[in-house]
Amino acid sequence: LINQKNGFMSDPSLTHVVRVSHNEPLCFDNRQFDMTYVKQMYVLISDFFTWINPNIIPTMAQEALDNVQAEIAKTEAIINS
Repeated sequence: LINQKNGFMSDPSLTHVVRVSHNEPLCFDNRQFDMTYVKQMYVLISDFFTWINPNIIPTMAQEALDNVQAEIAKTEAIINS
């Protein structure tokens, strides 16, 4: 359940609450560049979309709507160069 007022995502069956912010620094870990979390979130979101409808991810790829992996690779190339 997402509370629209405070942006918290919670489920009564869970023992914790997760805060989802639009401005979280997803590509840093301890002030070091790290795309691990971004890659994990991409897999998690892709799995969720596939669970909803197995055709979503292939359709997005076919329509060139899913460029996340390319952007991750491009970002890593810039930072690691």
